[in-house]
Amino acid sequence: MSDISTNEGTDMRMTGFMWEAAIFLTIWEELQERLDEEQVEEIMKKAMHNAGTLMGKYAASKTGKSGIPGIQAAWELFYGPQEVLESSSQTYTIRGTNCAACNLWQAFGLPKERIEKLADLYCIADAGFAYGIDPSVKLVHERRLMKGDSECRWAHSVE
Repeated sequence: MSDISTNEGTDMRMTGFMWEAAIFLTIWEELQERLDEEQVEEIMKKAMHNAGTLMGKYAASKTGKSGIPGIQAAWELFYGPQEVLESSSQTYTIRGTNCAACNLWQAFGLPKERIEKLADLYCIADAGFAYGIDPSVKLVHERRLMKGDSECRWAHSVE
């Protein structure tokens, strides 16, 4: 078996993210038909946070690291090289200019307002990911493409 190039790896990750976003959207739509909005939001937030936590725990088991070093290692393991804006023993801030979920939902024709609303339900997985790696690490989305910003920015800090 040949090695996978960086571009092939990126394409594979993006395809996976697109599938995740499509599954998320269809579950959200099905729940919208059956439950009130508050219940749907509660279920989707909890499910995405829990999924992120599971993935964070899995990443931590693969890297053997916790704290900020664990966050950095997990992001690189799962998502490839990152554009790092700040890195210290207490903080790790990265940025990205592409969002597979946002791109897919735009291609599906979802209105901007719906994407902005879904961002709060979908992106909470990132906080779960940080928590799964180390509960002392908190994540703040400083910027999000889904909210109309020109980039996503994830700021991790140790409390």
